[in-house]
Amino acid sequence: MLHVPSPNPTVSRRRVLVGAAALALLGASVAACGSSTRPPEVEELAGQLERARSDSQLATDAAAAARGAIAGALDAVASERSAHAQALSDELVRMRGADAPTSTPTSTTAEAAEPPTAKDVIAALRQSADSATGLAAKMSGYRAGLLGSIAAACTAAYSVALVPPGSPQ
Repeated sequence: MLHVPSPNPTVSRRRVLVGAAALALLGASVAACGSSTRPPEVEELAGQLERARSDSQLATDAAAAARGAIAGALDAVASERSAHAQALSDELVRMRGADAPTSTPTSTTAEAAEPPTAKDVIAALRQSADSATGLAAKMSGYRAGLLGSIAAACTAAYSVALVPPGSPQ
C-alpha cells in the first residue's frame, strides 16, 4: 500500500490569537507566583549586614586611637568585618534581585567623648558571633555556611586576635 501524505493542517488566525492569549495568561500567572513576599531571611541577613558594617566602623575607630600591635589587629578585624558586609550584601542582592541596604554607620568617635577601645570591639564581636550562630542554625545551604563562617571569624577575632598575650580571657 502506498501511503499518501496528508496535507499540512491549516492554522487559522483565530487559533494563533487564542494560543497567544493562552501563553500570555500563563506567563502572567507564572510571574505572579514568582513575585511573592520576600522571604524572612532577607530581614535577618540585613540585620547581619548592619552588624558587620557597624563592627567594621567600630574597629576602625578603635584602631585610630590604639597603639602598637593591637592597632594592627583592630585594622585586620575592621577589614574582615568589611569583607563580611560585602559577602552579606552580595547574598542579599542575589536573594532580592535588587541592591542591598546602603546605610553606613556613623563614626563612633564623633558620638562618644572617648574613642572606642579593643574591649568595645570585643563586646561587639561577641554579640555578632552569637547572633550569627543563632541565625546559622535556622538557615540552610550557602546562607548557613556564610553565617557559620562569620560567627567563627568573629569568635576568633575576639578570643585570639584582640586578646593581648598573657591576659586572661
